[in-house]
Amino acid sequence: MESNGLAVAIIVPCRNVSTTIAKTMKALMEQDFALPYRVIAVNDGSSDNTLAILKAFEDRHPDKLIVISQDAGNLCVARNAAMPLALEAEYVGFSDGDDVPHVDFISSLYGLAKRTGADCACMNYRIVKNGIARDNDQFFSGEKEMSGLRAAYQIIKDRKCKAYVWNKLFRSEMLTRTGIEFLVDRTYYEDTVFSFQSFLRSNKVAFQNKPIYDYLIRSGSLSHTPDPDAFVMHINAYAACREYVEYYYGVRIAKRMFRKMRFTMRTKVWADIMTAHTVYPISLKEMSNLASSLLGDLRKDRMPISNRPWKKLVEGLPLWELPKLSSRPSDFGTRVKQGLGLENAGVALWKNA
Repeated sequence: MESNGLAVAIIVPCRNVSTTIAKTMKALMEQDFALPYRVIAVNDGSSDNTLAILKAFEDRHPDKLIVISQDAGNLCVARNAAMPLALEAEYVGFSDGDDVPHVDFISSLYGLAKRTGADCACMNYRIVKNGIARDNDQFFSGEKEMSGLRAAYQIIKDRKCKAYVWNKLFRSEMLTRTGIEFLVDRTYYEDTVFSFQSFLRSNKVAFQNKPIYDYLIRSGSLSHTPDPDAFVMHINAYAACREYVEYYYGVRIAKRMFRKMRFTMRTKVWADIMTAHTVYPISLKEMSNLASSLLGDLRKDRMPISNRPWKKLVEGLPLWELPKLSSRPSDFGTRVKQGLGLENAGVALWKNA
């Protein structure tokens, strides 16, 4: 444990969640965890009563809760704002401001991480819709341990392990050593890149099929609001993961991982393609062909950067151990500098891809 004695820090980004945040904060303040822990709530430019509710909880629980308030950014900006304080603890976790962690949320994740010696611990959750809760039935059975590479593959596979960060705990030493943080230009699929990177750089990832979090499905939440540019962001996220695994494991392993997942990736982006089709002046066939072309790039020996929508995202990918660049089969830095890039998604993408 770190010298300040904190075992766990939980980051909670909050924007206009005044109808739900009290229930979330109450659950986090009443955890059955016996060791010192901290909750860092980030008010991200709320225009409702969210900040006042957070401040009231902070006044009642000054030993457990720190409230940060900032101008509106996005989910990634808010989480990153809390990260320096969170990294003072031994482990970092997350909650959303419209969900409800169980009373053993922290203690169960921490216990799994300590018992297995894993850098990341991941547990199951319940899905709550229209007041009815059911266990997520696609999670791994029992308890499992995986290497970081194998666990990262599960993120791309997106079946028994979803990319959500709120059912996971991450060792601070690993996050500090690698410099992993949320990519701030993403508003969709930001968890995919963060969880993939974190798993990949872990010595071990542990899973346990015990629900410790209630994931509330509500209309109007970011993750359930269709966005025509989610199509671009989804493929962006895959591209960042491909570049990341290639950087640390080489082209052969990266290409093999994404070739193996080609049909899964196509299936996963199909809903986003349909949403984009309702907005952009392009036929469904053309959009489908574009998706196939972009996803096909992820399976090549050298993933093209020039004039591709992921150029900006890949350019912001955190890199370490820079001397490795000169010895890579395909130089990351050179390819990024040669990229033409696209400033925005949208119609410009369809014209230039």
